[in-house]
Amino acid sequence: SNKSMAGQVSLSGPASAKASADDNGSANLSEKPRIRHQHSQSMDGSTSIKSEMFMSGSEDPSSVESKKAMSAAKLAELALIDPKRAKRVWANRQSAARSKERKMRYIAELERKLQTLQTEATTLSAQMTLLHEAQMLLHRKMVNLNCVCRQWNSKYTCKML
Repeated sequence: SNKSMAGQVSLSGPASAKASADDNGSANLSEKPRIRHQHSQSMDGSTSIKSEMFMSGSEDPSSVESKKAMSAAKLAELALIDPKRAKRVWANRQSAARSKERKMRYIAELERKLQTLQTEATTLSAQMTLLHEAQMLLHRKMVNLNCVCRQWNSKYTCKML
């Protein structure tokens, strides 16, 4: 199966016939339509698969729905008929489970980092407030000292002349 850049998988190859067009551009109706699967990930982590028919609805939706997922019993039945395909389906499931576990660990790590950064931001904000207050206090002291210095300078400068 080939993946396109839009995240869709189209089934093509020896097992599925491609819909072809003759010179007029009309579809050859003797061949099976190709199905495109579109995977979407929801916020809660569940995955859904949407199938679209390339040809105008020649298959009923229930048969498309039945092709989406394979139960463990059907997988065991498939193992008797086509062991290579059953092995591939099983390996894909294992890979998906590992991927899901990796994703969950990654999300947990991101949430931990987020909590740490939020705590750090709160601490830094409090420190910044304290430093700003200290700066304002020092500024007021400096202004007062400048005023005292000017008064002292004017007092002694005038008497020396």
